[in-house]
Amino acid sequence: MKNPQSEEWPLPVLKITRDFTIQDRSLEAEKILVPAASFLDLLDEDSRQKAENLLPKGLPGKGIELNFLGRGEERFAADVHVNWNDEETATLVIVPHAESHRRIAGQFTSLRQRLNETNYDLLLEKMKVDELVKRVRELSAPLIRLDRSRMLIPLFGDLTVEQMAAVQEKVLSDTYASGATKIILDFTAVDLIDNSGLQEFNSLLQSLSLMGTSVTLTGLHPDHARRLNELDVHLGITYASSLQDILQ
Repeated sequence: MKNPQSEEWPLPVLKITRDFTIQDRSLEAEKILVPAASFLDLLDEDSRQKAENLLPKGLPGKGIELNFLGRGEERFAADVHVNWNDEETATLVIVPHAESHRRIAGQFTSLRQRLNETNYDLLLEKMKVDELVKRVRELSAPLIRLDRSRMLIPLFGDLTVEQMAAVQEKVLSDTYASGATKIILDFTAVDLIDNSGLQEFNSLLQSLSLMGTSVTLTGLHPDHARRLNELDVHLGITYASSLQDILQ
């Protein structure tokens, strides 16, 4: 008889020893039976004694009706056909009763459907969360029109690549739409600037420069100044010690 692990077997197949230890099982058996080291642990209490009495005899040509414990706490009836390969090992072919087999298949189908629905719902929730996070990051850099040519952009929190990516698109589009020629970036409420955020900020400065927009940085802390100095690009940027100096 072929190894029970063969994928050719459409039914659950087990290989057991005289003491009912499971040596091998087919893929189909893994799908519908609970994990167990002993064949007796696959059965409900009423069927265990019956299996102990009848399996060693073999009953050639006849199946032994037993009640199995399926996955998901489902119980099902099946006929077990026994073939003792030698004195120590036997191959068991388990044939679930039609009604039981349909019930198990239905449970798997229902479970798969619920899982797919759950995954879709989780995907929708993730998309909503991602959109909210994007909106929060955009709001961390509000655009304030000072006059016809100047626009103030106060920055808040940490300058990360995610925040700068969200801010950059809005800053560039609003600058172009408003016709502003001078942008003031206020760092007073900025905490940390990470490496990726610094590079994204540099990209924003270069884009504004290409648009012919002058940039003034204000509210810089000593740590901010050290990090911005790493860029080693000026692009016509001017600096002011405070926002008040600019607005006077």
